[in-house]
Amino acid sequence: MSFKHPACRSTFLALLLVPILMGGCPMAPGIPGPAGADGSLRIYGDGSAGALTAPAGLSALYTTIAANGNLQFTDFTIPVGATVFVPSGSVIRCAGTFTNNGTLSVLAVASTAGQGHFGDGADGSNNAPSGGVSGSAASSGEIGDDSILRAGGRSGTGLSAAEARNVLKPGVIGGGGGAGSNSGAGGAGGGTVTILASNAIVNSTGATMSALGSAGTAGKGGGAGGVIILASPGTVTNAGTITVKGGAGGASDSSHGPGGGGGGGIIHMLTPTGAIGTVDITGGDAGALGGAASILTVLRVGGGGGGACGGTGGSGGPVDTGTPGTPSAAFAGFAGHILTTPADPTSLF
Repeated sequence: MSFKHPACRSTFLALLLVPILMGGCPMAPGIPGPAGADGSLRIYGDGSAGALTAPAGLSALYTTIAANGNLQFTDFTIPVGATVFVPSGSVIRCAGTFTNNGTLSVLAVASTAGQGHFGDGADGSNNAPSGGVSGSAASSGEIGDDSILRAGGRSGTGLSAAEARNVLKPGVIGGGGGAGSNSGAGGAGGGTVTILASNAIVNSTGATMSALGSAGTAGKGGGAGGVIILASPGTVTNAGTITVKGGAGGASDSSHGPGGGGGGGIIHMLTPTGAIGTVDITGGDAGALGGAASILTVLRVGGGGGGACGGTGGSGGPVDTGTPGTPSAAFAGFAGHILTTPADPTSLF
């Protein structure tokens, strides 16, 4: 196009005027604005619940502390002598620091426990426990008369350390439940909690965080320990105690073999700078064994298996033939996992 022609010059000038009239300048390059905040930092919440100190004594997270369900704090503190009960699956977010000077207790999920056998004989149905965060669920012991040995239940199968490392959003169900029997439920599996704090997470000297598996009663398996995840791009410091111990199996009685112990749970600290401190990831003890000829009923049940999480549960103890009969030993649950990831965890959640 030749700009000497009057029509061409008019067209060119009109094209130049369009961006100018629209508020731009065709000759000036765009100037970028200031960088915005890292979008991934939203995992630490917007701080809309403000700074909060839990009340003295006993309190529940969603009633006396955050009745509106908002767990996005600037700073959250549990004072010395205070205990905060946390429902399983809770995610606590702090734009600042989470500090525990007292006790944080994650509640077990009661419905994870197996109800065991229904009905009075070997034909009764079975309600298995939840497997939770594990490889497989525990099973109840064999039920029947005294004509043959009645085997104990199989334990739940725990996760390897590599598998457990990938559990970053465990959800509501943590430890697998213990297997029940014809007379009731096994132990419940421990719950889960995830704490995400932008500045730091501090579990102070004398303070306790726990997600425990529940013990089984007579002949039932113990529930596995739960899952505690602590993540901060600042520091995670444990000068107190963090425990995800499995629940003990129930003792044998006049008609049941002893129950297996629940496996230990999972503790995972994700931070560039941290201190593991004192932790308890052990499995629960096996149920106490009755003496020779302590099984007095014709109908008898092998002990229930223990639930699993990071650690495998313990198998239940069998009961031999004849009346009176003699139970054999169950097994304790195996240890779970304490894991550390020495990196900024922000992008992982």
